[in-house]
Amino acid sequence: MNVLCPLCDENITLLDVAQREAHADRCLEAMEGGHKLVVKEETAISTELKVETALIEKPLSDERDERLERIARKDKELELTYEAHLTKPKKRRNFKERKSEPPLKRSIPFFKILTFPGSKFAVDAFCYGPLEVDAYFLTHFHSDHYGGLSGSWKWGPIYCTPATARLVHYKLNVDPKYLCEVEIGQPCIVNGVRVFFLDANHCPGSSIILFNNKVLHTGDFRASPEILETVRGYTTKLDKCYLDTTYLDPKRVFPTQSYVISRCVEHCLSVQSTNQRSFFLKPRENRLLVMVGSYTIGKERLAIAIAKALDSKIWTPEPKLQILNLLKDNDLDELLLKSGNGVTCQVHLVSMSELNKEKLAERWKFLKKHYTHLLAFVPTGWTFRGTFDPASLPCPTSGTIGICKVPYSEHSSYEELQNFCNGIQIGKIIATVGSAHLNILQQWETR
Repeated sequence: MNVLCPLCDENITLLDVAQREAHADRCLEAMEGGHKLVVKEETAISTELKVETALIEKPLSDERDERLERIARKDKELELTYEAHLTKPKKRRNFKERKSEPPLKRSIPFFKILTFPGSKFAVDAFCYGPLEVDAYFLTHFHSDHYGGLSGSWKWGPIYCTPATARLVHYKLNVDPKYLCEVEIGQPCIVNGVRVFFLDANHCPGSSIILFNNKVLHTGDFRASPEILETVRGYTTKLDKCYLDTTYLDPKRVFPTQSYVISRCVEHCLSVQSTNQRSFFLKPRENRLLVMVGSYTIGKERLAIAIAKALDSKIWTPEPKLQILNLLKDNDLDELLLKSGNGVTCQVHLVSMSELNKEKLAERWKFLKKHYTHLLAFVPTGWTFRGTFDPASLPCPTSGTIGICKVPYSEHSSYEELQNFCNGIQIGKIIATVGSAHLNILQQWETR
């Protein structure tokens, strides 16, 4: 089963999860900058090599590379406030200027279409041209799921959570008349089918969708005992489950989010309290800066927990602040710095692409005037192997930088998938992400 980029149609089958996400993020950045996406005919192997190289060495295009170099030179010449130093707003693409044409027609994976007596629905399927369906469903606002949506959309109603609807309208200019908001846990009748949106424990506004109490589509989710109990509150037996199999691999076993968050918080408090300046220098109160990597949305829980522990507000670049305001998350709203200089905060929520040695070193030239040391958290599950040892997290000495890669994932681990599927009777499990271990699903099905 080939996996194509939802934005440029490039074959990304052989790329791992992080590389697929990075590829889609670069495509989205190019689209927002008004650049045309050009796809070359390549094998999946050559695509893999090209993207791996791009992840390490170069951005999407030479033009973007030159633009970044100009920005870097400007940063070196001027001492800017922190907002100006990090926040470089991109020109927002006006999707409504595009001609009202359907997305390019291409073959749609079978698991994107759900059929019921008298009804047919499409889930996370917006880049396949107009479909002969009664309604569309969007599980959450990540580019590999909403790809194909734009201001020219007119092919049918889209059911999603209120937070997702606000993001789709704001970022993609989709006409609100096509966006049907469904609150989490509230019943909704769509063309005679009873539908429930339930929390997916993935990113803000994300949902798993239960149809007629018999068919479950998980979108992207982080399975947990709470989610299992929620589903079992509606039904004890599913005819079908369309399962997020991102980490369907016995090697992909990593800690719970709560465990990782608590260990990261403890590490920050430890660094803040024990990292002292040299005996020969004038004493200076420690002031730790914590950067937490994120995507357009996602990973906010880690930043929130650290901010509460350090009694700090959270700074984020203005474009991201506007997006986070749309989530209407009370915990997050109370902590976000709405205005003022970012150097007043000890927690910064930034793009994942900012957290590499080169960029952090460049930022630190400015930030070291305001902080004694820096911890950067790269939260992802895809690099994790073996046992997570919090004691191995770097403890930067004063004036230095520590980069912490932690197994904080918003997808289910193998063990969590197994526990979820074994906790409820499922007649047929259908994978929504390619995997080399699909035979495992048959063992989890109820015979």
